This record gives sequence, C-alpha cells and structure tokens, in this order.
Amino acid sequence: MNMNMTNNSTLSVSESTMGVMEMEQGMEAMAMVMTHDDVSGVHFGAMHSYFFWGPGFYYLFKSWFVETNAQFIGACFGTIFLAGIVTIFSRHLRKVARGTKDDSVSSRDFLAAMAFGMDTFLHYVLMLIAMSFNIMIVVSIALGCGLGHLGNLFLEKKEKKGADADGRVQQTQIVDTPSIRDLGDGDGCH
Repeated sequence: MNMNMTNNSTLSVSESTMGVMEMEQGMEAMAMVMTHDDVSGVHFGAMHSYFFWGPGFYYLFKSWFVETNAQFIGACFGTIFLAGIVTIFSRHLRKVARGTKDDSVSSRDFLAAMAFGMDTFLHYVLMLIAMSFNIMIVVSIALGCGLGHLGNLFLEKKEKKGADADGRVQQTQIVDTPSIRDLGDGDGCH
C-alpha cells in the first residue's frame, strides 16, 4: 500500500482514496488465499444487512460460524427446535405469571417476575438469530413457532381431558391458548 505523505502530514483526496481501495483489495485477496488451515479460528464471513441464502454467517457466537451445507442444515433444524421450545415454554411461563391472585408481594410474585424476564430473554435470543438475515433461518423461526403453537394446542387438549381412571374430571387450571385472531396478545413468538 503506497500512501504518499506531504511535508505537512496531510493526504490528498485521491491518495487517500487510493489507499483505502488498495487496503480493501488486499483484504479481499487475503480472504481468497487464506483457508481455515492457514489460520485456525479466523473466518471471513460478514455481518449481512440484507437477506441472503445459504452458509457463510455467524450463528449467535463468534465461534459458531456456519460455513458448510451440513452446518447450515443443522442450524436450520436447531432453530426450528429452539423456536418451538421457546413457544411452548412461553405459554407455561405466562401461566406462572398469571397465577398470582392476592395483592401482597410474595415469593410467587417474584417467580412471576423471573418468568417474565426469562420469556423476554428467550425471545430476544430468537430475534438475534433472525438478525443473521438468512432467509432459511428466519423461515425456520416461523416454522418452529408454528410447531410450538401446535404443541401448545395439543397440551391444552390433553389438560382439558384430564380424566383419571374412574372417569372423573380432575380439577386443573386451564389457560386458554390464543387463536389465530388473538395473536396480538403474544403467543410466544412475537
């Protein structure tokens, strides 16, 4: 890189632009030449600010770089699983949060506050995963949330049946799972 300095230590506009262009070309060349064997743990994947398809992105952590098709497929299935679990878990956390009946602050209120915090944290993790801007990862989140909602409907029906061996209905508290028209209330993935 050749950056000529004048006597008063300033660069002309054309020299400055040339230096930046040379540096960018050098980084691109280094990225093409350098392989995983050359430098362990160095990846030249970029943070994308646009939707794209396929491997070549970081999945939550610097050490989780998705660079092969197998890793990409694993990331998609892992995302489906995580989004489904978050949706199911969110329903049960909301059940804990709604379980308080009295006006006094108790350990149950503290538990409800912790449940709300955990629910919020898990949804932010899903948001960070979606910020990879990989189309299939975003679709995997939506698919996982849908499967989690189906799981919640199954669990709700199972709770409603709740019959014991004598055929008597057990007394259980049922929290209604919102229907499609009620999703604005927050069904887990929002």
